[in-house]
Amino acid sequence: MPPFFAAALALGTAWASPSYPAVLQDTAGMSCTPSCIVCHATAAGGAGTASQPFVGALFARGLVGGGADETLVSALGQLDADAVDTDGDGQTDLDALAAGADPNGGADLCGAGALTGPTYGCLQAAPSPTAPVLALGALLLTLTRRRRPLSARR
Repeated sequence: MPPFFAAALALGTAWASPSYPAVLQDTAGMSCTPSCIVCHATAAGGAGTASQPFVGALFARGLVGGGADETLVSALGQLDADAVDTDGDGQTDLDALAAGADPNGGADLCGAGALTGPTYGCLQAAPSPTAPVLALGALLLTLTRRRRPLSARR
């Protein structure tokens, strides 16, 4: 692989969990794909941002982040069996999700003004601080690499 291709891959690498929002939608019977904000501190999701109270309840019931769908389904089942109400509003978390409400505080997840769900998943790696250095090094290596004359290639 040419060095500049490797550098481009290093710059754009992100590990997504494309199935989590859809699994949550299907399991909870939601009418929309939920936004990452249900579990993450930011609407874009991202590594290290899964800090909402709802996801804490899921982690406590066996959720393993990073794309393990079966742990999400199992944790949601346990959440339902335990009748967890994260925000204490009298509606269980799964009932809130089924109604299109955020179990962290009741915000509308499926209405006209709601954040739209992700198209790629919520979990992605933080950019590597060394990726730009690697990209620059690969570019310089490519540009300065001495080419053999055609006559020497035979």
